[in-house]
Amino acid sequence: MIGTTVLATLYLFLDAHKEDIASKVIASASYDVLKKSLNFSSLKKKLTGFFKKDEDSERFMEAICEKKMMTDSAADDEVKQIYESTSGLVYDDKVISFIKEWLLENKSAIQSLNIVTNSNNSGGFNIGSQNAGRNIYNIQGDFKPDKK
Repeated sequence: MIGTTVLATLYLFLDAHKEDIASKVIASASYDVLKKSLNFSSLKKKLTGFFKKDEDSERFMEAICEKKMMTDSAADDEVKQIYESTSGLVYDDKVISFIKEWLLENKSAIQSLNIVTNSNNSGGFNIGSQNAGRNIYNIQGDFKPDKK
């Protein structure tokens, strides 16, 4: 799928196009956003031993989240290319197996990426909808645009 990320393409393949919304969320989200929502530490643990340095595995995970598919080739081929370029090692088919396993383990978390919850039981601020439970006094700062 040209233009989508390698990780999103793998997810689509594994889920046989059933979760179109979740795959689009993955495709448009950056690695930094995904790191906050998904447990990449378990993937990193699965990939231990496939990289010389910890930084290489981090760069690999970032690359599969950020790199867009450039051809209609299989995502497995893209993963192989990314792995070899980030690690400098010969590709092992177990890498893609561990990624697919991790995607299946995190399926519910991936599917919930597009669900925005808006709850506030404290009566205070609810940033998602910009509500406050009471009047706000003593706001400090100059919120006027600079005039130059």
